[in-house]
Amino acid sequence: MLKRELERLKDPIELVIFLDPQKDPDSFSVYEYLNVIATNYPKLHLKLITKNVYPDLFEQNQIKEVPTLLIEGSGIQYTGIPAGPEAMVFIQTLVMKSTANSGIGEVISRILASLTKNIRIRTIVTTQCTICPLAVKIGNMLSIESTLNGNGKVAHEIINASEHETYVSNYDLSAVPLIIINDEVAFNGIPDVDQYVRKITELGK
Repeated sequence: MLKRELERLKDPIELVIFLDPQKDPDSFSVYEYLNVIATNYPKLHLKLITKNVYPDLFEQNQIKEVPTLLIEGSGIQYTGIPAGPEAMVFIQTLVMKSTANSGIGEVISRILASLTKNIRIRTIVTTQCTICPLAVKIGNMLSIESTLNGNGKVAHEIINASEHETYVSNYDLSAVPLIIINDEVAFNGIPDVDQYVRKITELGK
C-alpha cells in the first residue's frame, strides 16, 4: 500500500526535519526512518536541521519541540513523527501536495481563498487513537488547499501528545483528537466538516 501511494508522487516535495541532538541523542533514529522512505523515492527531498548548527532556523520557523517535521509549501507541521496510525495519512498528504490536489471541493476552496486573517489549526493526537488520523487528514486538506488555491492563511500543526506531554499540558486531553483553532479549543473528536469550515470562516474574516 505504501509503495502504491508513493508511486503517485508527481512534483518534488521538500521535507525538513528539525532535531536537537543535545536534548535528544536518540532523535537521529527519526531521521533514519524518514531517510529510508526518501532514499527509495527521488521525488522526496529530506533536509536535516540540527539546533546546534542552525539555531537561527529554529527561531525563524518557531520550532519549540523536537523532532518536528515540516512539509514545505503546505503549511503543515508535524510535532512528533507521523508513525503508527498516522503514517498512511502522512503519505496521502504527501501525494496531495505532490499532485496539487487536496480533494477539497470548490465551495470550501472559495471560502478558504476569501480568508483575510491567519488561521492556525492544531490537532492533538495520540498513537493509540484510531480516529485521530481522520481529523489530521481534514486539517491537512484544508491547509494544502489554502496554499494551492488560496492565500496560504491556513496552517496546520499535528502534535503527538504521547511524545510531547509538557507541550500540550495546558489542555484537557481526556479525549482525542483535540482541535484548537487560533488558541481556542474548537472541537473534541471528529468535527463535522461544515462546522469546521464555519469556525475557520468566523475566525478568519
